[in-house]
Amino acid sequence: MLLGAVVFLLALLGVEGKIRIQLPTSSQCLREVLAHVGPTRSIQILSGDYADLKGQTLIGAPSLAEAPQVYWIASQSSEQLNVTLKALVEAPEYKSATFVIVADPTTEQSAVDILWKFRLLDSLVVSSQGIFTVALIKCGATVRAKKVGSCTSPDLQEFDFKQAFLGCPLKVLWVRYPPYMYEPNQTSGWKGIFVDFLEAVGHGLQRPIQLAPSDADYLDEVYQGYSYDSVLRDLQEADLFIGTADTRTAELFYLSPIIVSDYVTMLAPRALVDYWSHLRRALSLTLLILFGAMFFSMAAVLFGLSQLRDGASRVADIVMLLYGVSMGLSGHARLSDYSPLRLFLGLFLVVLMVLSFYLQATLTSVLSGPTYEPSISSIEELVESGLPLKLTELFKLVFEFGTGSYQKPHMSELAKRIEVLDEPLLLNVLDAMIRDRNFATLMINGTFGSFPVGNIDLCFAMGKNSYASPPLNAWIARALETGFFEKFKRLHHFELALKWNVEAAGRTFVVSWGQIAPALKVLGYGYGSAFLVLVLELLLAQLHSRLK
Repeated sequence: MLLGAVVFLLALLGVEGKIRIQLPTSSQCLREVLAHVGPTRSIQILSGDYADLKGQTLIGAPSLAEAPQVYWIASQSSEQLNVTLKALVEAPEYKSATFVIVADPTTEQSAVDILWKFRLLDSLVVSSQGIFTVALIKCGATVRAKKVGSCTSPDLQEFDFKQAFLGCPLKVLWVRYPPYMYEPNQTSGWKGIFVDFLEAVGHGLQRPIQLAPSDADYLDEVYQGYSYDSVLRDLQEADLFIGTADTRTAELFYLSPIIVSDYVTMLAPRALVDYWSHLRRALSLTLLILFGAMFFSMAAVLFGLSQLRDGASRVADIVMLLYGVSMGLSGHARLSDYSPLRLFLGLFLVVLMVLSFYLQATLTSVLSGPTYEPSISSIEELVESGLPLKLTELFKLVFEFGTGSYQKPHMSELAKRIEVLDEPLLLNVLDAMIRDRNFATLMINGTFGSFPVGNIDLCFAMGKNSYASPPLNAWIARALETGFFEKFKRLHHFELALKWNVEAAGRTFVVSWGQIAPALKVLGYGYGSAFLVLVLELLLAQLHSRLK
C-alpha cells in the first residue's frame, strides 16, 4: 500500500529532473536517488509486469523512447522481474541504465542472481533489510548480495571487469579450425596464429586462456552435431564462442538457455587509403598556382635575356646553373654578373626550396600515415560509405532470406551491395580478408551481424553476454588497428614457408613466386626510376647543346 502511494505521488508530480518531495522513512533510498538525479537524467517507475505496460506512458513519467537512465522496479516475483528486465534490456531504445529493484527480503538473492544474469552490475536491490548490490566471488562462479550504505554508494561506479577477474581463466570455445591453425604433433597440441594471438590478449588482460575443445575428434563431433550433451558443459562455461556461420552451430546456441547472442562480433569492411587522392590533396590549387607563376616568370626572364646581345650565353649559364643546383653540382656553372638576374635567381631558388620541403613533408606524412580509412562504427556509416558487403554464396542466400522477415533499416540497401567471395567456405574468409587487406576493424552490433532464420541467429562469430566481452573486444580491436595481428600473421607465414617448402630428400629450399614477388617489384620500381632519370638527362643534354 505504501509503495503504491509513493508511485502514485511520483506520477502526479512528475519524476523527470531533480525533485524535492517528502517521503516516508522506508523510502529513503528513493529519496536519495531522486536527489542524486540531475536535470538531464530521468527515472522510469515500473510496477507490475512490463508486458502490461507496453504502449503506456505513466502520468508525468518519460516514455521508454527517451531512454531513462534509472529504472525503479517494484518486483512482485522473481519470474516477473526476469521477464521485465529481459524486455527492457532487449528494447531498441535501451542503452545503459541503473536498475533499483524493490524486493521482498525472501527474494533478495534471486533478484541479485537475475541482475548478474543480465550483467547489470551497477544496480541495486532494496528491501526492508537494507540496500544490496551484486558481489562476485570465485571468478563469477558464486554471486552474493553485498550490503551497501546508501543508494549513492561509491560501489555503484562503473564496474571494472578486468580488475574483478584478474587471474581468472578466459574460456574460449570454437568449432572447426580457426584461421592459421595446424597441428604439428599430438603431444604439443594446437599451434598457430590464432592461438598465439589469444595468448597475447590473455596476457594483456592478465587472464590465462583455456581453449576447448582441445582434440580434433571432439571438435569434429561438435561441428557435426552428433551429440549436444558432449558440448553442453563447454557452452555453459565458455566466455567466448568463435565459429562458422551455419545452421548447425547456431542451433547449439539456440538450444542452450545459458548462451545468449546479444553480442555479435564480425569483421566490418574498411576502405584502403587511396594514395593518389592524398597526392592530389598535397598538390593543392595554391601550390600549383605558385609553381606555375614561378616557371612562367622564369620563362619570361629567359626569353628577355635571349633577346639581348649576349643573351645566348646567359641562357646557357642559367640552365646549367639550375640543373647543377638540382643535382647538387653547383660549382661547374658561372653565375651571371648582372645584379637583378642574381637577385631573381636567388629568390627563385629559395622559393623552390621551400616548396620542395613542403611537398616532401606532405608526401612523407601521407605515406607514413594509417593504411586504412577511419573505422566504420555503425550500420548507417556503412550504408553511407558505399562499401560492398562481402559474403560467401551460402551466406548470401541466408542474408537475402533473413532480410525479408527481419525488418531493419538499410538491410535492403546492403543486400544490393553483396559481393560473393571466391572462398566457398566461411572458414577461409578471414584469411582472404587479411590477405586482401580490405577488412580491418571489429564491429559489435547485433542488428548488423546477426540475421534470424527460423528463429536462429546466424552470424560470423557470437560471443556470450559476458563480463569478458568489453575488455576482450577492446583488446582485439586495438591489436587489429595497430598491426599486432599482422605481425603474428607474417611470423607464422615465415614459419609455415620453412615447414612446407623444404624438401628433405634433396636438402633444397623451394621458393615460390609469391615470396619473391615483393622484392622483384621494388627492384623493378628502382630500375624504372633510374631509366627515367637517364632519359631526362639525355633530353637535357640535347637541349643544352642546342642552346649553345
